[in-house]
Amino acid sequence: MPGYVLLTKRAALEDWKLAVPGGNGRKVFVNRMREQIERPLEDPAWRAAPQGARTPVVETGPGGLEIATCNGDAAQDRHKHLSATEIFTVLEGSIRIYLNDEGPLELSQGDEIVVMPGTVHEIVRGAIALLRVHAIACGGEEDKYVQLVPGGDWLRWSELSRKERVRAYRKQDQAVG
Repeated sequence: MPGYVLLTKRAALEDWKLAVPGGNGRKVFVNRMREQIERPLEDPAWRAAPQGARTPVVETGPGGLEIATCNGDAAQDRHKHLSATEIFTVLEGSIRIYLNDEGPLELSQGDEIVVMPGTVHEIVRGAIALLRVHAIACGGEEDKYVQLVPGGDWLRWSELSRKERVRAYRKQDQAVG
């Protein structure tokens, strides 16, 4: 692995996955590489792989760093982390985010927000063009907690079934209804 990794906005904008409907995000730094779809990054200047090819990633292990680039389809469920600090940087467009059920707060191009461990947060589906997320001290699915119903118990993502993950409570869904 190289001694540094360069993640340019241009490379993100050229990523086919972010351009197709439903291709909402691309992780570059990951906790655990999934060898069937990912390969180790060898070139320090990250570029998206051609469609159908394995994606170049940096595996950081549990408790490491995760970095992802997302588009407007990348809404999140309402969740929190006990260990991870997440930094959201708006590269283009804008996002709306709930923090501890307040908001949503709107962030525009160039804005950045640091979400500390224990803070409940949710990115609202909307008009974002490009967002970069850095998660520090990230435990992946082991450090993501959701509720299935408002006011319910906080449940570890890694212990939920696929059906339960789909049902994770979203404040934005409640606000719409």
